[in-house]
Amino acid sequence: MLHLLDDEIASAGPVLPLLRLWALRMLVLLDGHQMFLGQDSVRQTRLASRIGFDYPSGPSDEIAYTRHEALKALRQYHAEAEAEHLTCLHAWPVTLDTNLTMLAELAGLTHAERLILGFTICLHTEEVLDEAGDCLGSLNSSKLIPVLADTLGLPTKSVAAALRQDGKLARTGLVSIDHNSCTMLRGKLDLLSRAFADQALTPDVQLVDLLRGMVNSSPTPVLTLADYPFLDKELSLLLPYLRQVLAQGRPGANIFLHGCPGTGKSELVRAIANHLNAALYEISCDNDEGDPVDAESRLRAYRCAQGFFGRHALLLFDEVEDVFNDRKQEKSTAQTRKAWMNRMLESNRIPTFWVSNSIHGLDPAFLRRFDLIIELDAPPKAYRRELISRQAGQWLDADAIGRLAESADLSPAILQRCTSVVASIANEEDAMPAAQALEMLVHNTLKAQRCVPPSLPGKKVTPPVYDPRFICADADLAALAEQLQVRPAARLCLYGPPGTGKTAFGRWLASELDRPLLVKRGSDLLSKWLGGTEQLIAEAFREAEENNAVLLIDEVDSFLQDRRRAQHSWEVTQVNELLTQLESYEGLLIASTNLMDDLDTAAMRRFDLKVRFDYLQHLQAAELLRRYCVTLGLDSPGEAELRQLARLRTLTPGDFAVAFRQSRFAPLASSAGLLAALERECRHKETQPRGIGFIE
Repeated sequence: MLHLLDDEIASAGPVLPLLRLWALRMLVLLDGHQMFLGQDSVRQTRLASRIGFDYPSGPSDEIAYTRHEALKALRQYHAEAEAEHLTCLHAWPVTLDTNLTMLAELAGLTHAERLILGFTICLHTEEVLDEAGDCLGSLNSSKLIPVLADTLGLPTKSVAAALRQDGKLARTGLVSIDHNSCTMLRGKLDLLSRAFADQALTPDVQLVDLLRGMVNSSPTPVLTLADYPFLDKELSLLLPYLRQVLAQGRPGANIFLHGCPGTGKSELVRAIANHLNAALYEISCDNDEGDPVDAESRLRAYRCAQGFFGRHALLLFDEVEDVFNDRKQEKSTAQTRKAWMNRMLESNRIPTFWVSNSIHGLDPAFLRRFDLIIELDAPPKAYRRELISRQAGQWLDADAIGRLAESADLSPAILQRCTSVVASIANEEDAMPAAQALEMLVHNTLKAQRCVPPSLPGKKVTPPVYDPRFICADADLAALAEQLQVRPAARLCLYGPPGTGKTAFGRWLASELDRPLLVKRGSDLLSKWLGGTEQLIAEAFREAEENNAVLLIDEVDSFLQDRRRAQHSWEVTQVNELLTQLESYEGLLIASTNLMDDLDTAAMRRFDLKVRFDYLQHLQAAELLRRYCVTLGLDSPGEAELRQLARLRTLTPGDFAVAFRQSRFAPLASSAGLLAALERECRHKETQPRGIGFIE
């Protein structure tokens, strides 16, 4: 066997005999000479030089060019190449031959499939074959088979079998046929990627190197399964299942993970693979040049990975929205190949994690083919506190950890990125203090993502005093808190004018019970999409249940209006959803509203206790005034000021909080100034209430 140097295939001189023979077959046997030879001269002079065809060979004044003689010489040159092929077996480039052998063994390729794969690689890397193929003109799919058969010296039936859509070349994605158009030969035969063709000509490559840019080895995980304690139930099902799948080689194993960006979905898959001691490969989202890989190419890479990697391996297909819900046309890329996609999900050899930021818009036909569907939400507060302590405890004190942990949107990914920035500047002399830098980075990142950021040190704006004794309610709130300490399960409806302390009571109660507080305002739960509000309501109850949190739904009147006045069907369905959740919820729920009369009567029956919050009584207002004066360093109010205070019939704790905030930029000089600020707040209210309670 004649072996030539590998770099000869890329040289400017004569090409390998095997490539020259293929080019001559295309020119002679397939009539490519009609474009190659002109009436007056050889048209494709570069191609002629590369294959070593020199006609006329003498000085032009001795031998005149004629097309007939040129074709005769070309046929003679082809005959000599065929004779050489019979007497001396032409070799592939050594490296390509080695890599083709590896691929053929892994995928179980036949001789014809191996030859077609090698020819396609050369077609995409060698100009001589590309130019010879162009001489054949545009080809349709049916014409492609005899072209390859004559060029490669294979039986037509063998080529047809090798190019079948259910054949190994197509199933692995190594060679794909463009059936949608008539193009030149190179356009009809497509490879997995350009990088694949280059790597196939590179010595000492591994399988993952050949697939680089399309399928990559997963990096070592930063987190472990111990970092996901809030997924104990899911993992107790998933891990044993995967062990059995890997041990038995069971086909069709697919797990769908979805959740908001940054919740650690990809890192969880890496941690799972590491825990199971399984190799993990990821379908690339971008190629070696950093350009995004389209959905079609990603599916081909997935198909290829399924055909090559061993049994004790897992695949990660991240950002699957690109495939299942890209909506470039009426149907997604996956939907345009629905039958193939369904077969792949049912029969894939390598268990696959499909990861997405959202499950919305996914075709139900695909969803029902996933063995497990797991949603990753933001981790609960207790876990956030533990995670922050573990990753940033060397910089933060307990108060700072508590502030960061309050943000439900703080994900492991965001924290990891911010801590890496702080760690990189920790030893710089002119760097911001690490604790301050970390809080600022987290705050700015969440704010940029339109999430609620944690408060910065010294930035928290709350009234300086909260005491349920300064709430005018028709129930004993302190006694209620004691009862809930014993059994923290109830559905409470707090109603009354704005500023009377309904939301503040919810925060105080959660603190007294040492439970996290999950606040959902009307704007958080209302969606512009049909059915979206119902889904958000259900998610709020589920989140509170999973985090063992006190669920506070503020402005509940936004979506709990009387159904008898509904004008649209969705107004009824969102009320029905909330009623369903109220009926089955076993945690502690607080719903607050300023508009009790507008609420649905059936919903009111679902609340265990309805508590009215009203304007302050005079004795409450007087004591609260004294406390704020002490906090602000003002003189104590006199009798005249207390009598003036008694005339403020619509005074609420919220008015005191507003006056307190105003004092930051308009400092108060006396208790009279504070009283004047309270009077202004009361004047802004439209109506005067009926008298209640004791008035001095």
